[in-house]
Amino acid sequence: MPGIQRQLEFQARVGLPGRLLLLVPGGGAVEVDGGIYNVLLGGVNPLSPDIFSRPYVYLGVMVGTDQEMTPRQQITSVPSALTIAGDRIEKGTAFLAVNNANSGSAAVTFSTPFSSAPKITAGGLSSDIGGQAFVLTKIQDITGSGFTAVFRSLGGATATGSATFDWMAIGQ
Repeated sequence: MPGIQRQLEFQARVGLPGRLLLLVPGGGAVEVDGGIYNVLLGGVNPLSPDIFSRPYVYLGVMVGTDQEMTPRQQITSVPSALTIAGDRIEKGTAFLAVNNANSGSAAVTFSTPFSSAPKITAGGLSSDIGGQAFVLTKIQDITGSGFTAVFRSLGGATATGSATFDWMAIGQ
């Protein structure tokens, strides 16, 4: 028995609060059978590489005129899918320390410098520092030597404590 045609829309959002980054091509009328559907996002209109250059991008799905489904799913990549001939990958864990603050930054230095600024992905921030939820908000000052991760409290409250986050750099 065939499924039912449903109108699906996909959105890429930065961070869990969900600032809209862009509408993802590939939606439209889609056959849904028992809640299962198959869509090749970017199959007709290619996805912008900009989607994958930002940390913490989540995919939102809407059916018809309904509200966006929750929870959103984070868009991630397999490291080998991101590399091309000659690229190298360096991974690590960085330490964050917060002392009676609601935001801060952490500098990361690569063990071996890249010849130019690599692509950076970061995630896995322990969301509980001193009883407050913290998130990474951006990666900045990327050079061949390292980068800076900026983080903040979700509620704006101050806290004291520490956490770690994982990062990966891909470049030459």
